[in-house]
Amino acid sequence: MNFLKTLLAVNKVKSQLTNLFKMMTSISRKVEALQLEIEELKEKSHPPVFTKKQYNNIDDRVQYIEAFIENLEKIAFNEKDVAN
Repeated sequence: MNFLKTLLAVNKVKSQLTNLFKMMTSISRKVEALQLEIEELKEKSHPPVFTKKQYNNIDDRVQYIEAFIENLEKIAFNEKDVAN
């Protein structure tokens, strides 16, 4: 009787391992496909146009220009709260 229980347990574990192996194989194929896609994207992509410092400089300039335009609008419409 113990032998049958052991045999059934072994078969159950074997079945679970088989399913696990199938899942791992599937995941492995998906990972390989993603790696190929990443390599393709790397080949098609280009380096950043601006460095982080250049981007920050441009952002500062845009904010300055926006504030200037807001002040012009306030002057044009005779608003008293004009920033310096």
